[in-house]
Amino acid sequence: LVILLEGFIAIALSLPAGREFGVYAACILHILIAVCPPPNNVATFSLMCLSRLVIFVPNGLVTVLTTPPLKYMKIYWLIALPLSSFLAWHSEFYDLILPIFIAAVPLLWKAAKEDSIILRGLEDYEATKVNQLLSSKKSCIFKAARAMIVFISFFYSFGLLSLGLLDQGAPHMYANLRLHAGSNHFFLPTGLLQQYKYPSAFDGGIVRIERSTSSLLNRYYPSEYTNDLSQGTRDLLTIANHTGRMFNPMLSLVTASEAPWNPNTSFIKYTMPAHEFRRMLQFLHSQEKDSYLIEYIQLDDISGDEVWRATSNKGRLIRFEHSPKKNQTKCRVLRPRSSSCLSSDLVNLPPLPFWTKKLLLFEPYPILPNDHRLHCFGP
Repeated sequence: LVILLEGFIAIALSLPAGREFGVYAACILHILIAVCPPPNNVATFSLMCLSRLVIFVPNGLVTVLTTPPLKYMKIYWLIALPLSSFLAWHSEFYDLILPIFIAAVPLLWKAAKEDSIILRGLEDYEATKVNQLLSSKKSCIFKAARAMIVFISFFYSFGLLSLGLLDQGAPHMYANLRLHAGSNHFFLPTGLLQQYKYPSAFDGGIVRIERSTSSLLNRYYPSEYTNDLSQGTRDLLTIANHTGRMFNPMLSLVTASEAPWNPNTSFIKYTMPAHEFRRMLQFLHSQEKDSYLIEYIQLDDISGDEVWRATSNKGRLIRFEHSPKKNQTKCRVLRPRSSSCLSSDLVNLPPLPFWTKKLLLFEPYPILPNDHRLHCFGP
């Protein structure tokens, strides 16, 4: 149902005659998202999407900003604002964004309606104007600009994912799309630059974290939020053949909302691209105040199935220890024992280029014991 609704929104917004209904449907979808109980209540995300929808109704937005609210909007606010303010109260925090988002919805609804009315009146005029522009000397610039916009949109939606340049912030929410250690897409490849090891920042393959004693790191990776789910929710997930466990590293990495990590629970192994592991080490060096150790395996290949990702032991098992207070580091190869740490090992490499910190932010994939499936992670 959600996929059908999202598909309808995309199609409706792409058609001038359907934008009004696309905006209505998008608002309804995001209301349902915003009122979800924690940790799925992402009203901030809904408000951000709402702010972007105004680009589809620019004429109506001007009308909304220059005319008083309609009667139905006042009734809506009278009912919805107290209710959303009540729903915004949670045991540990108050979600102020929820009532703000709810208050903004009727403004966008009115903008969509007014924009539709205005466009119907300007339809013939706009068609004539476009035809004149295409036949003028500016037609080449107009066509080039339109082609560039289409190319940028296509490259953002498909090219960045296939090349492996983007994970967080990409248009693949809820897809559980595998962007490292191979692709699980029906026909599109992912992480091509990692496979071809170009540029050098992508070299290093896949890393599996076997153990970590860093309390800071363990709150961000692999970011388990199962303790935030009610028992009823876990039971429902189990009935649906789910593990009943929830991981959402995006929530931790992007919003800095630390997962409710319990140090007494067993460590959950996970994998990530080598460049994300290096970025993670830079983060630890700058933020971790206590001594810690990390044990990791640099896997023997760049891609494989889930059994390989979870169990392959052909790579070198390395233990890295760091003491911020003493400013000391130790590197030790645990397997094979006859080898020693090299300058080319990931923990001994220099910091990543600046651009990778702003673009490459990859999610860790958790590995649950005796479960050789790609567990759902994040949105």
